[in-house]
Amino acid sequence: MKLVLMRHGQTSANLTGALDTAEPGSPLNAEGERQARAAVKTWEELGLPDPQLIVTSNLIRTHQTARPLEERFALTRIQNGGANEVQAGKLEMASDLASVEQYVRTIGAWMQGDTQVRMEGAESGAEILARFNRVVAQAADEVGADGCAVIVAHGAIIRYWSYMNSPEITFALAATKPVSNASLTVFEGEPGSFSAQIWSSRPVEDWEVDESVTELRPSKELLDKVLGTPKKA
Repeated sequence: MKLVLMRHGQTSANLTGALDTAEPGSPLNAEGERQARAAVKTWEELGLPDPQLIVTSNLIRTHQTARPLEERFALTRIQNGGANEVQAGKLEMASDLASVEQYVRTIGAWMQGDTQVRMEGAESGAEILARFNRVVAQAADEVGADGCAVIVAHGAIIRYWSYMNSPEITFALAATKPVSNASLTVFEGEPGSFSAQIWSSRPVEDWEVDESVTELRPSKELLDKVLGTPKKA
């Protein structure tokens, strides 16, 4: 099967750096809506086949992001809470550097094998991986070996699941090149045996990364929001 993981479009929480992970979550802003529409063109430029299934999380931003694909391919999305974002628990909606770093460090620990760690009031890495794996397995059953499914989900869970399920997604790639809003990450295979072809709308082999990286860090974009770093003109 062809499996496409699509990150939702931009929201106000993305702009402030807030850990917005609970339902129903922030809606798309105007830029996020534009990104969602543009993703249809990206789909075509990447030469992806028509999907037979569109799955979203329970968060409203994924429903809105999926809408242009639904219209383009005449499909109705299926909502599945297993595709929800990595939960921030007690850190929900925090945007200070310490909270953001704790969130990211926890995911990094999962990626390095300590999947029983959890943030206060949230799931363990093992629990999150299991629920997203169930979404993927259900999608595979629905579309079959020759089909194509798209799951519209969230940045952290896409990074985590992709690294844990595809040898092409190295720790350094997932750690230093977070998936962009409304980008497409593409796999070929079946549950338990996926090969990554596209990461954040670019061929995996086109990404240049420092493979010596051993620590997951917040994206520069997120750090800029949290620290108030001005953008260069």
